[in-house]
Amino acid sequence: MNLNDEYRERVDRIDKDTMFDSFFSRMVAHPDFLELVKLGDEIIPFILEDMENGEPSWVHINLIFEVASHDIDFKVYKSGKFDNQILYWVKWGKTWKIEQRENKLKRILKDT
Repeated sequence: MNLNDEYRERVDRIDKDTMFDSFFSRMVAHPDFLELVKLGDEIIPFILEDMENGEPSWVHINLIFEVASHDIDFKVYKSGKFDNQILYWVKWGKTWKIEQRENKLKRILKDT
């Protein structure tokens, strides 16, 4: 199973298992959530893809917050509303993708 498939299966299970549960603490304690967080930056592209093209849920917001919160503007993020948070992370993701490409290019140029 590739990482994308693993990510999708785990997110689906978290959504299913916590769909009717309003407790944030239960979602972030879910075994699949914890396993995804361990993957860190590797899952950011999948989360962003779901936010941009799919049907994002609170799972996506909480996952990206856990793996990328070191890089956010809390004043903007604290807006609280679901749609605002999705928009914030999609915008953040565009900058993140550019930085990832630039870093990759720098590594390639350094190695030549």
